Amino acid sequence: MTDLGISGIGPRGSVGDSNDLFAGLPSLLAERQEPRSDLPPTLSHYCDLYALNSILIKHSLWASNIRFLNDKKEMDFGIDVAKDLLDELRQSTYKGSTPMPPSRRIAITDIPDVYAVCFCEKSDLLSQWRGYGSTQQSVSIQFDSSGLLTLGFMKMFSLKKIIYGREKALAQLRDGFDRIDDIVGAISRREPVDTPAEQKRVILELSPQFKTEHFEEEQEWRLVSFGEQKQISYRPRDNVLLPYVQVGHPANIPLPIGSITVGPGKDNELTKKSIEHLLANSAYPHVQVRTSEIPFRV
Repeated sequence: MTDLGISGIGPRGSVGDSNDLFAGLPSLLAERQEPRSDLPPTLSHYCDLYALNSILIKHSLWASNIRFLNDKKEMDFGIDVAKDLLDELRQSTYKGSTPMPPSRRIAITDIPDVYAVCFCEKSDLLSQWRGYGSTQQSVSIQFDSSGLLTLGFMKMFSLKKIIYGREKALAQLRDGFDRIDDIVGAISRREPVDTPAEQKRVILELSPQFKTEHFEEEQEWRLVSFGEQKQISYRPRDNVLLPYVQVGHPANIPLPIGSITVGPGKDNELTKKSIEHLLANSAYPHVQVRTSEIPFRV
C-alpha cells in the first residue's frame, strides 16, 4: 500500500481512525491535481427547498442518470455530433482507389449510464428561476469550484464545462479524438469502431458536455461520472423511477458551500429566515443567505 503522506495516519498494521484518513483526502487531492485556470471561483446549483434540505442534512449531491431526464435530447445532441465526427474521420482516412462505399452510420442503439449534477456560473439567473415555474420555491447553492473538483475526483466524477453549438462541439471532439490513437487508427484501417466498449468510452468521455447554442446563457458546468457507479438509488419523478447516485465525501464531511441565494417567491425574507435557522443548527452555520435581486413575479 502506497504511503499517501497524510498526517495523522499511523504505520501499516496499526489501528487508525478511517475518518482521519478520509478527512485528509480533499486537501491531499487538491494539492496533487493540476491547476484549472478555466474554473470560476464558484458554481451554483439550482434546486427546490426539498433538495436543499437533503443536501444540507446528508452532505451529498444527487447525480441523476441522464437517460431518464426530461432533457434526454441533450445527450442525443452530443451523440449525434460524435457520430458525425467518426464518419468524417472515416472519410478523411480512406485510402482506397475506388469510390468509398456509402458511409455506415455508427450504430449506437442505447445511451449508456451517465450520471450528472448540473451547475451554473451565475447564482441569480432569470431563466433558471423561470425553469422551476411558480409551484415551488427555488434556491441556488454556491459551491467552491475547487472543492467540487476534488469531491468529484473522489467519487469518479469529472467537472466539465458545457460546450455550446455544433461547431464548437466538433472542434472539441476533434481535439479529443486526436489523443485517442486506437480509435483513429481503427478508422484508418477501416476496422469497426462501433463496438459497445468503444462507443461507451467515446460517449462517456465527450458527449455529456455538449448542448445546443440555445442554452448558452446558462454557462453550465457538470459533474459527470467517468466510471461505473455501483451504489445506485431511485426516486420517483413524474412518471419514472429516476436512478441517481450520491456525490459526497466518504466520511460525510460537509460540502464546500459558500452561500445560498433565495429565488423569487411568495415571501423571500421569510424563506431566507427559515434557511438561516436551519443553517444555524447544522454543519453550515457560517454560510450566508441572500435573496434574488431579480424582480421576477411568481
